[in-house]
Amino acid sequence: MIVMINKFTLRPGATAEQFEALFDKVSDLALDHPGYIDHTFVRDQDDPTRYLNVARWESITEYQQFMEMDAHTAFFPEVLAITEVSPALYELQLEFDTSAG
Repeated sequence: MIVMINKFTLRPGATAEQFEALFDKVSDLALDHPGYIDHTFVRDQDDPTRYLNVARWESITEYQQFMEMDAHTAFFPEVLAITEVSPALYELQLEFDTSAG
């Protein structure tokens, strides 16, 4: 499993509503993509211009295929126009789940 953590920081003049609506459209693309497991999108409580997206994928190959999709790359210019983006890939080492009993 691969965990992608992407930090977004709104550029001056960009609004939370604008970015969140755009991110929602991009997120919809992943839902049916092979290898996609889930993702969480959060906003920093201390600095509302910062967001994190934490997405889990079955493999790096499937994640890279998603990133290279024409439908996904079409959003890049718009995302980059309103945010600074800092993505990183991680390999899962431990996972804790309190619902497992």
